[in-house]
Amino acid sequence: MDCGHRLSDYVGKCRRIHGHTYRLEVTVGGKVNEQGMIVDFSQLKEILVQKVENKFDHKLILKIDDILNQAISKAIPKDEDWICWVDYNPTAENMVFDIFEVLKTELKGKNLELKKVVIWETPSSFAEVSEHEKK
Repeated sequence: MDCGHRLSDYVGKCRRIHGHTYRLEVTVGGKVNEQGMIVDFSQLKEILVQKVENKFDHKLILKIDDILNQAISKAIPKDEDWICWVDYNPTAENMVFDIFEVLKTELKGKNLELKKVVIWETPSSFAEVSEHEKK
């Protein structure tokens, strides 16, 4: 997914609006069904699109309680869904925690266990979380 963001309360160039092409890896576990699958990958992809891609893709991810972000938002038409407001600084680490919690809840109802989520911000930079590493 392609997203823009800026880091709040940060000294460095990432305080400016910039973007990344993120790549997401999701590891799930569960019982193998009669077809020999834990999950149909097309069903997992549908969940990822609905719960993650629709939230972040081609949006500007901004921390809601930042005065500069509020000013930036005034330049964007109100009828456009361009901003994804979050209550955290939109670092890869915080984003992966957010995505992990959303997917964990969604998959639990489908008898799947979320094992790990990795978000790649660049080809060589990533953040990951598994159940035992949560905040």
